[in-house]
Amino acid sequence: MVDERRDKDITRAITYGKGKSRLEVLEKMDKNKASATPMTGPMYSAKEFTTELERIDKELVKQWEKDDKVASIRIAIQCAKLLNDVATPMFYPQKFILLTDILDTFGKLVHQRMIKLTKECSKGRIVITPENED
Repeated sequence: MVDERRDKDITRAITYGKGKSRLEVLEKMDKNKASATPMTGPMYSAKEFTTELERIDKELVKQWEKDDKVASIRIAIQCAKLLNDVATPMFYPQKFILLTDILDTFGKLVHQRMIKLTKECSKGRIVITPENED
């Protein structure tokens, strides 16, 4: 049932939807940026961050070998999310390389598993060679 008074009431508030309210929030954040408090997260040096990402890479492989694919996927997703963090522009190129190496490792593990499953499930009917692999 449509309220006919709705269109006649010119004093009611008009809602623009989530996009408008999100825009207002972002504008307020921009205005308050100068007075914003500094980030409260832990600060890493480049060497500490590199060491941490190397540990994460090893953890990814370890979880994959333990057959915990969900944990491996979570690690890969977190690495992909870290690529979006550009808070330290001077450090980003090194960060990009390290994170894409981890994601590349994950991709290779998935590819190897797909080849293994194809060989097992096809019972030799599908022959995978380096020429037709890609």
